[in-house]
Amino acid sequence: MGPQRAVWLERFVIGEIAGNSWTEVGSSKICDVIIKVTPDLNSAPAASA
Repeated sequence: MGPQRAVWLERFVIGEIAGNSWTEVGSSKICDVIIKVTPDLNSAPAASA
């Protein structure tokens, strides 16, 4: 994982980045594939800097 992706992922995990997007490729249409991101309630919170 490159440094820019690591920064993006860290920001995503702490909730700074969220929104709608279309990331599925191929012949699938919108609503054919539904991705839902949910918190892992069994994991420890991320360490703060």
